[in-house]
Amino acid sequence: IDFSEVTQTDVFVLGKVYQLIARELGIQLPIVDPCIYVERYGYKLKLGEKTRDVCHTAVRLVGRMKRDWIHHGRRPNGICGAALLVASQLHGFQISVKQMVRVVRISKAIIVKRLADVSETPVASLSLEDFFSKKLESMVEQDPPSFKLARIIYLRRSVIESKNNWLSSQIIDQVVKTNMEME
Repeated sequence: IDFSEVTQTDVFVLGKVYQLIARELGIQLPIVDPCIYVERYGYKLKLGEKTRDVCHTAVRLVGRMKRDWIHHGRRPNGICGAALLVASQLHGFQISVKQMVRVVRISKAIIVKRLADVSETPVASLSLEDFFSKKLESMVEQDPPSFKLARIIYLRRSVIESKNNWLSSQIIDQVVKTNMEME
């Protein structure tokens, strides 16, 4: 992201070139911790005196997302965008998805997907009081989103196979294919 800003080059173009070079040289790319970007993006939101509080809450959310496997295989700016959006709203700021898209430089669809991922975890059902207490850290880890999807697909297929319905199986296969392309 820093190189993108300095060179005035699209971050996705730089990312593709980086991946190609790494693949050709046989370099294993490290997983980037999204927490390191939270403060940078938080200050770009210009929240004033509450910026540090919002960033702290966002880091807690990112930590929870990491424990629930939501960060794995995802770009860190999407994780940060979703966490900062939720954190800023928890602290009373009316930040829109559109504003967050401009700050973290990722599409609206990605932020919405990360928000949907979080909404499927027990964190989404916590009260504000429970969220700000230590209960967030003591919650049980969730399965990765891909495991959950695979479980749903397996259950649906078993129902379809029991009914021996060819059309339904084709529809399920198309849904699976589309979902994999979206990820």
